[in-house]
Amino acid sequence: RQDEREPAYTARVIAPIVRAHVQKYAGVVMSGDGATSARTISFLGRPHRPDMILTVDQVEVMAIEVKFLRSSGRQNAVATALGQASIYKLADFAAVAVCLIDLESTSDIAIGEREKYAFASMGIVPLIFKRRRNNLVNLHA
Repeated sequence: RQDEREPAYTARVIAPIVRAHVQKYAGVVMSGDGATSARTISFLGRPHRPDMILTVDQVEVMAIEVKFLRSSGRQNAVATALGQASIYKLADFAAVAVCLIDLESTSDIAIGEREKYAFASMGIVPLIFKRRRNNLVNLHA
């Protein structure tokens, strides 16, 4: 769906995948799914909400931020996702994942050693997916 926004796509595609995996483990719960909000985290007096939060035995342990990479504004989307992930790390989540959905048919995304080091030093798990024609996702090669 070409005009679909991140929250709707997260609720329709990403959240069911995450939910199917977390249901395998006792005590793990997912909140927020793009359609409903996870809890608000305040930073510099402004509200920020992860797209999804994983809770283990009632302790919030992982925040997940989902961003589309469109043909224009790709750099801004990456910067925004990393900025939000940094805020969630400051909110004491044990883990933070950034899920980037590449909407382009020809992609220039490359995760080299510098990028691997940057994600690791920030404590951020990068999840980069390529959106297929039927709007589902494939892990980016």
